[in-house]
Amino acid sequence: MRGRDSEAGALLTRACGAAQAAVELAALQQSLAGDASRERASIRELWQPALRLVLTIGIVMAIVQQITGIKAVFFYVPMIFEHSGIGADAAFMQAALVGLVNLVFTVLAIALIDRLGRRPLLAVGMTGIAVCMFTLAYGFGTARHTLVLLGVLGFVASFAISLGPVMWVLFSELFPNRIRGIAISFVGLINSAVSFGVQLVFPWALEKLGSSATFLLFGLFALVGLSLVMKLLPETKGRSLEELERALVKR
Repeated sequence: MRGRDSEAGALLTRACGAAQAAVELAALQQSLAGDASRERASIRELWQPALRLVLTIGIVMAIVQQITGIKAVFFYVPMIFEHSGIGADAAFMQAALVGLVNLVFTVLAIALIDRLGRRPLLAVGMTGIAVCMFTLAYGFGTARHTLVLLGVLGFVASFAISLGPVMWVLFSELFPNRIRGIAISFVGLINSAVSFGVQLVFPWALEKLGSSATFLLFGLFALVGLSLVMKLLPETKGRSLEELERALVKR
């Protein structure tokens, strides 16, 4: 964008070799040239019919990531474990274990995302999220503390290897160059708003619906999200931003 083509070419050569770098650089220049005569992007452009598919995918991902209950688990995990009947000290120790599991599986996602692809990680992770939420619902319903612990740890592992990091990678890939900043800010706002709503409602749901019903609801949300994501989302692994733009944005 700033005319530093030689530096861009050198970095691309380090990343993918001289021959592929020339192809990538030409595609970048063509994409930027096509936008050069257009006015600065505005939020109104997000509602153009050409962007309907990518915006729908972005909004679905933003909602699903939070509505499956990750922030409720992270912020209320000691309370969740105490609801299962274990003591306060044990609850805080198990909460620390949740943080460790999140760290390990996030690193694993980093290692696998460009090997396996985005869709396989999402499919496996979101299936795991649903299964673990149903396990939590059953564990609370039958007062089985071990199932509650396994359900929480499995949920965090499944989230950390899929929806957690993969959503942000997809946001950087799906939207066209010209509106990427505005689009990511918009879907990020939706993501934060849903997160706020889940955190606000979760204590009320535990009190009024009970632990078992609350986690059953999160599991159902995960199943609905899985079906939508698998229906709408193409695999983006190994495809350039310009290639994805040609495929997903209807001119």
